[in-house]
Amino acid sequence: MKNNHFIWILILSAFFLRIVGIFDGLPAAYNSTEYFLAKTALSMGARQSLDPLIYIYPTLYTYLLLSLYMILYLIGNLLGIFIDSIDFAIQFLTDPSIFYLTGRIINVLVSLLTIVIFYKLSRRIFGETTARFAALIAALMYHFVQFSRFAVPDTLLIFFSTVATLLILQTYYHPSQKNYALSGLFIGLAIGTKYNAGFLILGLLMVYILHRIEHRQTKFWQNSLAGFLSLFIGFFIFNPLWLLKFSDFFEGYRLMSAQMSTAVSLDYGKNYIWEISEIIKSELLIGVGFFLASLVAVIKRKPVHLILLVPVLATFIYVGSWQKKGIDYLFAVFPAWIIMFSLWLDKLSAKIKNRKFLKALLFIVLFVPPLLMNIYQDVISLKMDTRELATEWIKKNISKDEQICYDHYTFDLGLFDVYRYTDYGASSAQLPEVVKKRILNYANHPSNVSNVPIHIKFEKKMTDVDNPYDAEISQYRRKSLIELQSEGVTYLITNSWFYGPYLECDIEKFTPIMKQRINEVREFYQDIDNIGKKRIIFKPDFWNPGPLIIVYEI
Repeated sequence: MKNNHFIWILILSAFFLRIVGIFDGLPAAYNSTEYFLAKTALSMGARQSLDPLIYIYPTLYTYLLLSLYMILYLIGNLLGIFIDSIDFAIQFLTDPSIFYLTGRIINVLVSLLTIVIFYKLSRRIFGETTARFAALIAALMYHFVQFSRFAVPDTLLIFFSTVATLLILQTYYHPSQKNYALSGLFIGLAIGTKYNAGFLILGLLMVYILHRIEHRQTKFWQNSLAGFLSLFIGFFIFNPLWLLKFSDFFEGYRLMSAQMSTAVSLDYGKNYIWEISEIIKSELLIGVGFFLASLVAVIKRKPVHLILLVPVLATFIYVGSWQKKGIDYLFAVFPAWIIMFSLWLDKLSAKIKNRKFLKALLFIVLFVPPLLMNIYQDVISLKMDTRELATEWIKKNISKDEQICYDHYTFDLGLFDVYRYTDYGASSAQLPEVVKKRILNYANHPSNVSNVPIHIKFEKKMTDVDNPYDAEISQYRRKSLIELQSEGVTYLITNSWFYGPYLECDIEKFTPIMKQRINEVREFYQDIDNIGKKRIIFKPDFWNPGPLIIVYEI
């Protein structure tokens, strides 16, 4: 790689394409998982425990954040930035930018390493041309670039899935106990990052079946045992509490699965059709290429096609059936799609190798549009979106004595409420008194607001329902507009990315408890239209994207 100008130019370009957007939204977290995992990691550090207490995610990525935050604290303490651990905690509660940036920078670096892995392993297995196509796609794919800017597990998932997929292919061509073991290890690491990677096991299983059919090696049981033993090691080494608290993690998994099938989602549409259209819409001709390459794989059914196609189809069928939509749920099999498409592009480029114009045109139509899309995202990340505009307006126009209510499932404004941490927040009971006492010093901070929560939490959740997500949301009831007024709320702030799906969804598709929640939201917004006075509206446009934010005076 030392004298390989292609890969170095590509890595440098990919770095600048990603690094520009890592400040987007700060100090607010536009991805709710980013806030949740950062809070969980810091909680573990404060308790000096590896137990997350909330068991809906595997712990690998949270442990990584915990390690990064330990290093951050030690460096900050040595430099005098953080006087003590309390000061460190206060920093997160009032301005968590440095915590998100730490995770985001690591994810950018992991994303660049993924490109290198695509190039090096693909070249070893398939040759230079396939490797270059694969590296280019990984460097420019819209979703890969955008998710590398958040401190969430997806970029690490893509890295482990990429290594696992390519090692599985290497195992097919070069069967050995070592290759089986390495493939299993990285499958386990991928599953330990996000459960969605579970179907990668089918790729290794397909290799084993093909080896048995082709009689290419004799140590079938030894090799398969090495692979699956390494898989368990890869998973449990960073998820050890799965062994000790199996029932808690299993219930957490059930809760997340139920949420996928039950929750109202910002992205919604017909099963499978939504996934296909969204991949094509966001990834353009690369997305089209994924499905064309899959079709070619189905038709030809060569061993390499089967190894890649089986996990892709299984994941697509499973994820596509969910009520809650998101392209990131398919990330574990994107590396397989990239390899399939790159192999097809390799053959196509060989056919037109003497036609320079066609080769140049192929390169332009494939890679220039995603490049421009990502540059556009870079540019608008440097501008203020509607949430940032609303934040600045609130700071200037709403006094500390006036109470607001922000109706959104995550507080993605660059503001905070000290009383959320001392009194009413979900984790306020666990926050040490010394932290609560010190954070009250920030009551007059420009970013501090008096926010009234829109939900009432009951002491117990329902136990007579089969759906875990229904049981979870049964703990909460939305306040009515009259209740908010009686609590002294002057301004209600709404976010179209929250209420839009509730107003537009087909209510008949949901469980009775979710229907009740949807009707609560619909009645609430009908009351707002009748009673509320629109003080200011922040509409998204081409250069200032985001949700429609309306500030109502009630």
